[in-house]
Formats: sequence, C-alpha cells, structure tokens
Amino acid sequence: MKRLPKIRAGLARLRLFRSTVRLGVMGSTVLSVLLWAMAIAFLLDFWIHMGQLERTIVLLGVIGTAVWAFVRFLVPALKVHETETALAVMVDGMHGMHSDIVGAIQFDDENRLQYGSKQLRDAVVEYTGQAAGELNFLEGFSRKELFNRMLVFVITAVICLVPAVVYSKYTGAFLKRMVLFEARYPTQTSIEIVSPTPDHMQAEGEPVKFVVRARHVSGPSELPKSGTVEIEALTSGMATSIELKRRGQEGDDAVLYSGTLNSVLDHISYTVYLGDTQSKTRQLKLVPRPRVELDMKIVTPKYVRGKTPPKPKNRRQAIVVEGSKIIPVITCDNKEIVSGTITFEKSASEKTTSGNPPTPYPLTRRGKTLVLDRALLDPSGKDKTPNPLASVTEMVRFEIDVTDSNNQHPESPVKGVVHIAADLPPRAALMGYSRHVVPGATPALMFRTIDDYALDEITLHLAIMDADGQQTDLPVRSIAKPRDKEGNRVGTWGGSYTVDLGKMKLQKGYQVSAFIEAVDYRGDIEGKSRRSEKWVFEITDDVGVLEAMDRLTEQMDKKLDEILRAQLEAGK
Repeated sequence: MKRLPKIRAGLARLRLFRSTVRLGVMGSTVLSVLLWAMAIAFLLDFWIHMGQLERTIVLLGVIGTAVWAFVRFLVPALKVHETETALAVMVDGMHGMHSDIVGAIQFDDENRLQYGSKQLRDAVVEYTGQAAGELNFLEGFSRKELFNRMLVFVITAVICLVPAVVYSKYTGAFLKRMVLFEARYPTQTSIEIVSPTPDHMQAEGEPVKFVVRARHVSGPSELPKSGTVEIEALTSGMATSIELKRRGQEGDDAVLYSGTLNSVLDHISYTVYLGDTQSKTRQLKLVPRPRVELDMKIVTPKYVRGKTPPKPKNRRQAIVVEGSKIIPVITCDNKEIVSGTITFEKSASEKTTSGNPPTPYPLTRRGKTLVLDRALLDPSGKDKTPNPLASVTEMVRFEIDVTDSNNQHPESPVKGVVHIAADLPPRAALMGYSRHVVPGATPALMFRTIDDYALDEITLHLAIMDADGQQTDLPVRSIAKPRDKEGNRVGTWGGSYTVDLGKMKLQKGYQVSAFIEAVDYRGDIEGKSRRSEKWVFEITDDVGVLEAMDRLTEQMDKKLDEILRAQLEAGK
C-alpha cells in the first residue's frame, strides 16, 4: 500500500496548477489572435464593402490564422505530460531537499525492483512523509506569465467584444457576411429599389428607368439631393453610371429618386449608392425582342384567272387586283408570340373629320402565327367593323404590333402597304364598210374590245339626226356578253353587228351615229366602261352612194399614184 498520500496529493495539485497555467497562457494567446483576426476582417469588410469572392478569401485567411495559432501554441501545450518523478525533482529543487521526495517515491513504489536495506528505505519513506506534511508544493511556481497573458486577452476582449455587443446589429451582419450570406450593415439611410423589379425582363435596346425609394432615420430632410447607379455590362465588361435625382416625397418619411439608362444592349449588373448606404448588386437580364416577319396571303377574284400582278421584293408590300382579299400572316423565328394588334392608317378625310387616333384591332392566333382573316373586332371584342383587307379597293397602309411570351414587343411595329394594280377600263373600236348608205340598207358594223382581265357586256348606242339637226337617241342594245365555251368571262372579244336602217324611217340627209360601250367585270365591284369612237352613216339615195364610191375610187387612185411615184424616185 502506498505510504505517501500527502506527497502524492501535493504533486497532483502541482500538476493541475502547471497544466492550468500552461493551457491558460496558450489558450488566451490563441483566442487573442482569433479576436484580432476577426477585428481586422470586420474593418476590411466594413470599409471596402467586400464582395462574396473577397469575403471568401478573408474567411479562409481567418480560418488559416486560427489553425496556425492552435497548432503553434495550444497543440504543444496539450502534448505536455509531467510524471510524478519530474514534479518531485522540481519540488526537491525548490525546497533544497536533495532528492528526498524523489527517493521516497521510488522506495514506496512496490512495482519497482528495490536494492539495499529495507529498514533504511522505510526510514526514508517515513521521514520524507512526515516532512512533506508541512511543505507548500506550489511554492516557487509563479502565476505572473498567466496573469500577463490573461491581461492581454482581457484587453483584447474588451476592445473587440464590447463594441460587438454594443453594436450587435453590426456584429450580426458581419457574422452573416463572413459565412457568405448576403447581409448589409445598418445605416442611417435605407433604400428600396422600386424599378426595375427583380423579375423584370428587359427588352433589348429599350431604356431602363431606375426608381428608388429612400428613408432616413432622422427624416426626409437629411436625405441627399442625388445618388448614383453603378452599372457594368456582364459580357463586354464596360462600366458606366447614371445619376439618381430626387423627384419628390412619398408619404411622410419616404423620398423617390429616379434616373434613366437610355439603352441596354447587354446583360448588366448594377448597384445603387445613396447617402451612407448601397444596395445589393442586382443583375438585369436582357430578353431578345421578337423577330417578326409579315407575309401577305392574296386571294384574287375568280375572274382574274391567275393573271396576278408581279410580286414586290419587299415582303411587306403587295400589289393586288382591285377586289382581292389580303390575309396578313405574322410569324416569329425566335420567340412565341401570343397576341397582336393591327392598326389601319386613316385616310386624309378621316384625319380631318376625326381627331381620334386609329383604333387597334386584335389579330387571331392560328397555331404559331397571327392572322387577320375575319371582321375586325374592337378592343372589347364586341363591335364588328368591316375589314378593309377583305376586298381591297384602294391603297391600304397598316401597322402590326405583337406581344411575345415575355410581354415584349418589336422595336417598332411592322408596317405593311397594299397597292392596287392598274386595271384600266376596256378598250373598244368600231367601224363599218361605208359611211354612205340608202335608207333601207342593213350595213354591218365590226367591233373589237379588249380588257386587262375580263369583259362583262358590250352595248351599242345609236342616234338619229334629222336634216334640221334634231337628234333622237334610240334604245341601247346589248350586242354581246363575252364568254368562252365554259361560260367564263373573257378579256378579248370581237364580232360584227348588222344595223337594220329600214325600221328607222330615215330620209335623205339624215345621219345615224353609232358607238359601242364595253364594260369590264370586277367581281362584286361595279365595272368600269369605255366607249369607242363614233361611226356616222350618211343617209342618201342610189346616186349619192355611187358618187361616194367614185370619190373613194378617185382617192384610192391618187394614193396609188403617190406610192408608185415614191418607189420610182427611190430607185433612181
């Protein structure tokens, strides 16, 4: 059994004391290093408003410093293990006992191989045990180093922790930022970005309006007159800034600021700076505008029979026959279009009589396209208006605007123009064999008519003029309705018509004038007409007819002589 309980208890107290001092010194050193590292990190973050990358680097630096301090100071202290013999040597040295405690401990160790007289060993153990009862095992071991290190730690803690507790909001924001959360330090100014919203989809090339709502803890009067928005293009890296001007007060404590970036051609990131605060950095993604194309489906009248005007190279223009139906078709190659409107340009008379802007009419969605193939509906979808493109009779100008799935529009509306192809009135010609006839004659009139597309009817107009110059118009006669074998209207027609003068009660000296009128066919639209030149019959007797024939023969002879003379002169 062990006979030195006081010595062993004293050595145990000494071991605990030394271990406490050692761990306290090294532990306070590690904590001091960590607190100063955190303080430096806070000052850096507070002064330069580090981004996430910079905060990550600083966080790694703080962790690295803490690990270095732990390994450098605390780990060696934890590895120290002092035996009873080593502690006994220290106590013997402090009290000048010349290894008495060491010898007593060794003589009292039953597991140790002993030498010499047992009575001597027992006497040493008994004497040392009695002497140790009055020993102070901690005598000579100073606490000064521990107190010095603890003082340094306390000063560090006061410098670092007291402000951290007093300004707990700053501390909380700093700790969140150090673990890479998005947090802001408290400021006297608070701002809220009203526009653009976080989910705003920005159309390419469109201006961006920034609207910020700001408050100050001391009231609106303390807010600055302006702020700035720092903007950086994400692709090109170009940077710019715009000024936010104070626009007016909202409510009792808020002030609105606004500024505009004229055009955006790239994805951007932006940060708002106002007073002593700044916003989180946001990104604004561009949404490409819908790239739309206009095609015009042309439905020509049946009578045209494939004779369509040449198609312009510009797909947004069309040249059509009067009465054609136009169906605008809008397609988009990069987005899904969901709706659209068409607006027709008012005529000059409509602009004069009405000062209202043109009405936009909704288009109809057909699959992935938008079309106009029915009567126009007003924006309410109730009242119908005739479609100007259902049967075109004059030039029509229109604009089409579309909306895609991102609620974006083209940079400018798609403009279309429908021109009317020239459809001239028909041409007509009429002639007879002789102008001098007897009252009962039945002379034949030959006629021919031509139209660009189709003829509807040919009529003959006759009038009698007596010797006194009185004219009597006879009823109009329909002499032809140009049709082919299938009953379709044709564009060219010719023939002859015999005029029975015997029924007109004519006398010598009377005149009978004749002309034809050709009317073309234009579907539901009224056709246009044109008259031929007049052919006039001179009413005479047999002698007059012979005289007229003689005059004609004489004229023909003179003309033949002129032709022969010209040929002879040319051969000389």
